[in-house]
Amino acid sequence: MTVGATTVERESGVVERVSPLVRNAWALAISQGSAAMLGFGFWVLVARAYSAAEVGVAGTLIVVMTTTSTVAQLNYAMALPRLLPGAARPLDLLRSVYLQTAAASVALATIVAIVLSRFSEELGPVISRPGVGVAFVLGAVAWTWFTIQDASLAGFGRAPFVAGENVLFGMIKVGLGLAFAAFSTGIFLSWVVSTALVVSVVTVVVAREAARRQVPTGAPVHDLGAGPRRFRFFDFGGISVFVATMAVLPLLVLRELGAEAAGIFSISISIAWSLESMVVGVGTSFVVEAAREEDQRRAHLIHVVRVFLPLIVLGVGVVMLAAPLILLPFGPEYGAASNTLRILVLAVPIRFCAQLLMGLFRLRFAGPALLVSQAVPFVAGIPAALLMIDRWGTAGAATGWLVGQAASLAVAVAIMARRARRSSSETPRDDQKSHGEMATAGDGVHQPAVHGVQR
Repeated sequence: MTVGATTVERESGVVERVSPLVRNAWALAISQGSAAMLGFGFWVLVARAYSAAEVGVAGTLIVVMTTTSTVAQLNYAMALPRLLPGAARPLDLLRSVYLQTAAASVALATIVAIVLSRFSEELGPVISRPGVGVAFVLGAVAWTWFTIQDASLAGFGRAPFVAGENVLFGMIKVGLGLAFAAFSTGIFLSWVVSTALVVSVVTVVVAREAARRQVPTGAPVHDLGAGPRRFRFFDFGGISVFVATMAVLPLLVLRELGAEAAGIFSISISIAWSLESMVVGVGTSFVVEAAREEDQRRAHLIHVVRVFLPLIVLGVGVVMLAAPLILLPFGPEYGAASNTLRILVLAVPIRFCAQLLMGLFRLRFAGPALLVSQAVPFVAGIPAALLMIDRWGTAGAATGWLVGQAASLAVAVAIMARRARRSSSETPRDDQKSHGEMATAGDGVHQPAVHGVQR
């Protein structure tokens, strides 16, 4: 047993990573937890300072903006934790990512703003106001870079910096939310301005970290071919459909149930998705460490499940029991959403398991598997929400989300089982060849495959 370094070998022969896997996973989870607590305080304050209708419109507009940003990230937020650990020229890579995602954000956010102004009865009058449309576009760019920075810091193994970034964002957002209370769009504007301020600071940190790892210009870099590019295309398609689910659900509530119901739903879904963001942080840490040590993937996966799944289940149980108390600070009208919150948080452990399986797909560059498993929540969840929203209101929309997540996990498990059966039927030579071919990471990454293992 080696304790002084970073590993512990059990009698079962499984080597468990004590650090940096668990350290970074905890750092990302604590980061998202801190952001969730500050976000909770933010929504409590704005629920008191603004009407439920204003909260509903602003919350939906924020979801649409962040969803637009997620699509405009061109999947780099998911790819960078996989690519940066072995990147030879990370500064060049990030320059290209920043430029590509900024252009995509401006173009896509402009289109979305025009569509909303012309075709949305609820959001059109808001986004057509002087300055709000421009703020929407600039906010999409800022949120894109905000997310790219989180992914970059995680890829560099600097997850603790993410915690500081999110705490700073939360504190500024709370202050501006109250400062802008005189404006009906104050909630949305506080979100945009806070993001822009934090991004301007953290960009310097990311640039310095990338420059420190940059190899000299002209040094040989392994060319990895088109495989990872095809993988990113599939992953981008899957992510785009998945985030469309996150955007359509609040829009559906706004259209079918009205602005006040959308405000109540926005509070519940913000709490649930804050918990899910912690799950995503753990999954990101798993991908980063497993990309560095491919021979320890199984050990990393087992350890992450053992450490975090019981805690997630415990947290969900606490929220289920305390849902009325959690919603109480927002006001009496929000207490009616207790069942909505309970249904939404039931999806968190399901999302955790699905996120780990999708992490394995990313490590293996299994693009089609990612596309299918990430598209299922939209295909299964939105129709389910449409069927139940008239009868159960916001709880029906929440049930649609739960159905979509459960279907996604079922599909991911089926794909993984099928791949395992296929792998077991291959000869050792075929296994060795396929693993060697997969031991590549992305543009600008130097990871030669020797006997199927990255050196």
